[in-house]
Amino acid sequence: MRQFLIDELSRQDAARLDAHLKEHAESSAVNGLYWVEISRDLLDPGQYETRNDHPFCFAIEVGETWAKFEFLIRSRANMRSPHTRYANPAQQKFIMDFSARLIRDLDLKT
Repeated sequence: MRQFLIDELSRQDAARLDAHLKEHAESSAVNGLYWVEISRDLLDPGQYETRNDHPFCFAIEVGETWAKFEFLIRSRANMRSPHTRYANPAQQKFIMDFSARLIRDLDLKT
């Protein structure tokens, strides 16, 4: 899996990140796993045109001392969507900027 990993977080910072995501992202059935929607203007043509598969998201998983930001863009409406794929450069930038904002806004020590 292609992903961006923040490791060596303190337990307190990981807990604050988890609490923030519980409030501001979509929780999954798996504890510590969250979905963040990708803006439609960042979707590739196939993802954009397949409206039945919207929204498209990336996952963030938070552990006791780490967080993983996945670069796999997938449909939340259709887990078998043929438009599930690794992030294009614009989507990667969005994910990296999103993670940088979280680090800054939550004052996570990395």
